[in-house]
Amino acid sequence: MMAGHGQADESGLRDESQSLRTDSDNGRGGLEGVIVTRILQVGDLHYPEWRTLPNRTDLKDKGFSSTLATSISSASIQVVLRRIAKRVYERSYDYVCLVGDLTTNGDLPGYEAALKQLTPLLLQGPNRAASRDSCIIVPGNHDVNRPLAESGTIDSKFNPLNEYLAQNGLNLVPVRSIKQHAADQKSLVALFSMNSCLGCQEKHYLSEPLRALMLKSLKKSSRSYFTKSQLKQLDGFYELIDTPSFDDNSIQELLDLISQTPRRMVPIIVAHHNLLPQATPRIAIYTELINGGRLRRTLLNSNRAVLYLHGHIHTDPIEVVTDPNSGSQIVIISAPRIDSGFNEIELFTLNPNDGPCGGRVVPYRVSSGSALARGKPVYFPVGVPNPFASSLSHAVMRALATHRQLYWPALLSEITKDSYLPRGARRTIDEKELIRGVVALHFAGFIRISDLEAASTSWTVSL
Repeated sequence: MMAGHGQADESGLRDESQSLRTDSDNGRGGLEGVIVTRILQVGDLHYPEWRTLPNRTDLKDKGFSSTLATSISSASIQVVLRRIAKRVYERSYDYVCLVGDLTTNGDLPGYEAALKQLTPLLLQGPNRAASRDSCIIVPGNHDVNRPLAESGTIDSKFNPLNEYLAQNGLNLVPVRSIKQHAADQKSLVALFSMNSCLGCQEKHYLSEPLRALMLKSLKKSSRSYFTKSQLKQLDGFYELIDTPSFDDNSIQELLDLISQTPRRMVPIIVAHHNLLPQATPRIAIYTELINGGRLRRTLLNSNRAVLYLHGHIHTDPIEVVTDPNSGSQIVIISAPRIDSGFNEIELFTLNPNDGPCGGRVVPYRVSSGSALARGKPVYFPVGVPNPFASSLSHAVMRALATHRQLYWPALLSEITKDSYLPRGARRTIDEKELIRGVVALHFAGFIRISDLEAASTSWTVSL
């Protein structure tokens, strides 16, 4: 189930002390004393398309029982949904992030059907109200209501989705302004959601050269049939196209909010569109965020380590953009379409006063054999503090300089022989301090832990 969150006090801050749990609270002794913040990232849903996704059977016999065919081989979407339900039930997540495109057609039946399928899986456990508050949703380009996009205002095309979310007690999607999701004074992340779809399904009129060419052709061939006012109607011809963009004021608003966020907290931005151009060439008008570069530069100017979570491209790159002058970095994490799997994101904190020192993305993916498997974690640093703050960290590096690779018991043995440590420290090694030092060295890139998720007694530590 999701992490328990208390009720808001008069200041609007929630008691999230339960989110400051250690991995030992979850039965994982290897990271005892290390605080872990967990986020479930779910990609594009595209309801009702998922209903038509085929199961994984090469069904040649058309007379075969459809019920039996379904029981022996489910569609990948069903496999993923079952695993999401299992993970939410088993684990504590601080936040669940749905990164847009709940539906394909931008209509109320689509929102309703998609969320009726998904929210019961995500909002399990006794503290359902807190779970709802921790479920973050952003709009995708397919969530825009087409009729309202054509006849209403820029903002009104998001009204049907927000009306449905409000009726069901769920967080509303952002439209023009940033949504800052409540965190208490102990929290280690600051989560913001943004709308990257403000310009989606907006009118695109005929270009001036094309309009002039059409006007000239019509005048030449149909002079006696068209009046001047009728020809003027060409000015009103348009098509609806997606123009991914943020409201410009929201970018400045985000920078202001980040600047007010304590340094120990990692800002996490959730939006639908990719911040960097996708790897696959896409031949279309306005395929990328038209002011994504401005947001990227703004985040790098914040002099912070920032996470940016998105969907849209249906693939799952993890990319890091850094500024060599300031040391700022943006870790950009894409979720695949839901029938391909989902991401678990974990941030690790050694000292709450310093904030997270690193993180990892654990991918769950549907393999070529159609089973859903846990992939190899991808690690990334997050504003790593001084990994040599502890004298034990120096001892670890000295031991590995000699042996290159050591099992944990052997590493402990070597440290007890380290002549540079005070004799008392050698006699009674503080294993919790040693674990924190080794984890800090791991995220700083000085060493590698073989299996961070295992108990420390099973670790192999190497240069």
